[in-house]
Amino acid sequence: MKKTIKLLLFGLLLFLVLEPMAPAKAEVISEEFVGETVTIGTVGEELADIWEFVADKAEEDGIELDIVLFTDYNTPNISLVDGSLDMNAYQHTDFLNEWNDANETNLVSIGNTFATPLRFFSEKHNSIDDLPEGAIIAIPNDLASSSYALQILDYAELIKLDESIDALPTVNDIVENPNNYEIIELEAAQIPAAMADVDMGVIHQVYLESTDFEPNDAIYSYGHNTETFNYNRLNTITVREEDQDNPLYQYIVDLYQSDDVADYIEEISNGGHIPAWILLEEYEASLENESN
Repeated sequence: MKKTIKLLLFGLLLFLVLEPMAPAKAEVISEEFVGETVTIGTVGEELADIWEFVADKAEEDGIELDIVLFTDYNTPNISLVDGSLDMNAYQHTDFLNEWNDANETNLVSIGNTFATPLRFFSEKHNSIDDLPEGAIIAIPNDLASSSYALQILDYAELIKLDESIDALPTVNDIVENPNNYEIIELEAAQIPAAMADVDMGVIHQVYLESTDFEPNDAIYSYGHNTETFNYNRLNTITVREEDQDNPLYQYIVDLYQSDDVADYIEEISNGGHIPAWILLEEYEASLENESN
């Protein structure tokens, strides 16, 4: 129970701190933007397909969205910083914060797109309870993803982390590993190809399309409901700091956060992504119910 409270409290504090800072919905008239072009970078065909759906909506308003597809997690931010992109949409807030710190940049979120639960898959086992002594567990090697995967392994009681580490734990912070699991860190894009050689691995939704897995094939997941909700794991629409109040960009956020886009997100991802604004509404409702 303590672990649940710790993770939920972390998400709640982030929600309380960050939500008031989120830009208000753009109160603009679409005709103001007729003829404008906005270049958006994203990662993976699934995310690109969602943005193409949004682009069709924007085209009806006379706005052109130019979607640029990338194959890695760093270049979209580099391209945003150097001005090649107007915005990008592929990363969650933890990754964005880490990238800003590492690169001394000030990219900011102007809205959320969806939440993607952390999911563990296996070709050999049907449950985490079936993992044998010395099982090999593959997790992504970028710090934001690996630390979160370790926290979830701790939450699932497969390992125990040093409780004095408040954020971004590494494998060196594992203090108990009673079943001698071997935790290996790989490039996120390489884990699908390595699944035959490991007992369990984290596969990000963006790479799931290269496998035979569906989201509901996961043998363990976290972040799929309000009980395990974490604000900092919501994916963002990101811009340069000086553009955070740009009314055209805010209008694009409005276009994205609509019912038809929510339906398309759930359809194209087979339920793998959860529209963020809907999850936020459910989370706020759950907090209100708890306070009554």
